[in-house]
Amino acid sequence: MTIVQIFRHFFQKEPLNFAVFHVSNIDKKVISRRRLFSNFFKKHNNDFLERFEKIIEDKSEIFYISLILRTDNSLKSDIIDFFANWIDDTNATK
Repeated sequence: MTIVQIFRHFFQKEPLNFAVFHVSNIDKKVISRRRLFSNFFKKHNNDFLERFEKIIEDKSEIFYISLILRTDNSLKSDIIDFFANWIDDTNATK
């Protein structure tokens, strides 16, 4: 519940805040961690936040990156576009 409260405070404090969440693959358990985070997000979200997930592929590694922001963020489309372009550019340089 501590993590939930930190997230709520972070996003309630400032409507334009956003977070980028990287699922670690240090021990090759990225799929399990992705599933765990997705379930956590669905359980505690209550439609206050949105999550957009992209994948970075690097050789034999896969990294799941999520953008999290408020549903009413007035810069939402600009932030999403920047996030998507950043991931696409990162994948293109591999």
